[in-house]
Amino acid sequence: MYGTMQDWDLRVTHLIDYAAREHGTREIVTRWADGTFERTSWAGVAAEARKLSQAFAGFGLQKGDRIATFAMNHHRHLATWYGAIGFGGVIHTVNVRLFDEDLIYIMNHAEDKVLMYDAMFQPIIDRIKPHLKTVEHYIVFDRDDSY
Repeated sequence: MYGTMQDWDLRVTHLIDYAAREHGTREIVTRWADGTFERTSWAGVAAEARKLSQAFAGFGLQKGDRIATFAMNHHRHLATWYGAIGFGGVIHTVNVRLFDEDLIYIMNHAEDKVLMYDAMFQPIIDRIKPHLKTVEHYIVFDRDDSY
């Protein structure tokens, strides 16, 4: 007897599936640091998340591998969150306000394999990159040639 209980597993990926199905055309607007705007929808975020899941698997990542994000709140960051979880990875949001030494320690300790970041943080990434031991892929969210 089910009563009022759901008859499916409670998984995070069901949330993006629901959003795409029931609110797929709802607009999501991102304003980038350079002042430009980018528009998508819940269906767009879901499609982007699926592509990212496939890309992460294509990088050779395994379930449980960490994907770090060093970014502000925008639709590509949201898609990364669902994309990482969708293939079995772990999303690791890194606090952009920390000191370089703390960032290096945290990302090395987490053994992040991928670092996705906003272009506005490029100077910080350039400073810490030589010290990151496990990051194999660097992807800039708001640059078309890297995403």
